[in-house]
Amino acid sequence: MARQMLYRGRPHDALELVHLAQKGMRKSSAPRVKAMLHTREAWAYAAMGRTAAFKRATSEAAENLADAEPGEEPFWITYFDSAELAGVTGGRLLDLARQDPRKHAEPAAESIREAVATRGPEAGRSHALDLIGLAECHFLIGDVPGAVLSGW
Repeated sequence: MARQMLYRGRPHDALELVHLAQKGMRKSSAPRVKAMLHTREAWAYAAMGRTAAFKRATSEAAENLADAEPGEEPFWITYFDSAELAGVTGGRLLDLARQDPRKHAEPAAESIREAVATRGPEAGRSHALDLIGLAECHFLIGDVPGAVLSGW
């Protein structure tokens, strides 16, 4: 539901929903799920332009993901790995770069490149979105030839 609120331009509502989910997760030991929730929290902060809070939530996502053990969590969260974290982080940095390209476009591109390099063949849609995001990073930086080549 939080993701839908973000798509609808309602980051405050999304953040409230994420915080409710996180509160419900406190007793759980599913670090991969906690990591995913932190990325949704970071997304809401990015949508609000709260860069420091975005970085804190992203850091917490990485810490939780590092604690994840294969096979010990619900099957539906297995997609959330380091490549997904890099892609989500890059996408949110791209959101911030649209407001301040000089500060955020290159870090967004670095994170997206990491996602592209580590995603498996099963992540076709995510891979395509990564390439589009990478091209946009190049455009924001003013590198039109790089934007064209980033999709190849």
